[in-house]
Amino acid sequence: MHCKSAFVSVVMTFVLLSWSTVTWSAPVEVAVFQAKELQYKNKLLLSGTVEAKQNATLASLEAGVVNALLVEVGDAVASGQALLKLDPTLAKLELEQSQASLESAEVALLEAKRQLEEVESLSKKQFVAPTLLAERRASVAAGKAELAKAHATLAVNKETLRRQTLFAPFSGVVMKRDVDLGEWVTTQTHTLTLVSVDDLRLSVAVPQEYINAFSNGRITELVIQPDYDQSKLIKGRIQAIVPVINESTRSFVVHVEVPSQAGFVAGMSAQVEFELPSVGAQAIWVPKSALKYHPDGALSVFVANGNIAQRHTVRILEQRGEQVMISVVSGDNAALSSPIIVTAVQLLKSGSEITVSKG
Repeated sequence: MHCKSAFVSVVMTFVLLSWSTVTWSAPVEVAVFQAKELQYKNKLLLSGTVEAKQNATLASLEAGVVNALLVEVGDAVASGQALLKLDPTLAKLELEQSQASLESAEVALLEAKRQLEEVESLSKKQFVAPTLLAERRASVAAGKAELAKAHATLAVNKETLRRQTLFAPFSGVVMKRDVDLGEWVTTQTHTLTLVSVDDLRLSVAVPQEYINAFSNGRITELVIQPDYDQSKLIKGRIQAIVPVINESTRSFVVHVEVPSQAGFVAGMSAQVEFELPSVGAQAIWVPKSALKYHPDGALSVFVANGNIAQRHTVRILEQRGEQVMISVVSGDNAALSSPIIVTAVQLLKSGSEITVSKG
C-alpha cells in the first residue's frame, strides 16, 4: 500500500513539472507600437523673472523741504510729468536777485559805451589823452564781461528754480514713495521709485555649462510659458546675453524680449524653453508602458523581431504625459525601427518568444 502511494506521488510530481515547463515556455502575448524616427531637438527649460528695463529710485536734484507731493503709489505718470516740489522761496529770491544784477550790468555797459563814444569823438580832435581812450575801452570790455556773468548767474538760478520740481525721467508707475510733506531731502535722499510698465524683459539665469551654446547667436528659437497662464505659449527672442558668470550661482544672465501684448507685469515669473543647437541625435516617441526599469537603474525597450523579443537599452530625452522620447544608449536608433512592444514588457527578456496580438 505504501509503495502504491509513493508511485502516485512520483507520477503527480512529473505531471506538475511537465505542466510548469509547458506553461513558462509558452510565448508571451504582446501588443506592439510602430514608432517613427525623428530629429531630436535638444531643449533647455528654465525659469525667469519679468523685470522692467527702466526701474529707478529717484532723488531730488536740489536739497530742500518737500512742499508738494503730486503723485501717489500706483499712479501712472508720463515722461516729464512733475512728481513732487520743494519749497521754492529761496530759489525765487536768488532768481530775482540775478535778474536785478543782469539789468544793472546792462545799464553799466550802456554807460561805458556812451563814455567811450564821447572820448572817441574828442580823440579825433586830439582833445583827450590816449590813456583815457584806453581806459574807456577797458571799461566797455569789463562791462561786457559783467553782463555775460550776469546772464550765466541768471541761467543758473533759473535752473535751480526748475530743479525744485522733480520730473519723471520716463513713463511708468510709481511703485514706492519714501518721503512726506515737510520732510527735508538732499540729493542723496530716495524720494520715489518709478517702474516702466511698457518696456519689459524676462531675465533668465542660465547655468554656466551652456555659455558656448548661447554664444555667437546660435540659439534663435525659444518659447515663453507664463506661470499665470500655463496654457499660453508665446514665441520670443533673445534680446541680450550677459557673458559674465556669477560667482555664487555659477550662471550667466540672458534677457528675453517680452511682447507687449503678452499681459506680463513686472515681477511675474515664466518658464522659457530654449532650443539648443542640434547635436544630430535621433529619437522616437513611445508610450511609457514600453519601458522596462531594471534594478541597476537601466532602462530598456523590446522590439518584436518576428516572434522573438529583442532588448535595447535606451535613455529618456523628454517626457510629456504618458509619452516619452527615447534614444538608444549606444548604436543607431534604426534598431528601434521594428515594432515596439508596449505590453507585458516586465515578463520579457532578450530572446523571449512572443506572439503579437492582432486586436
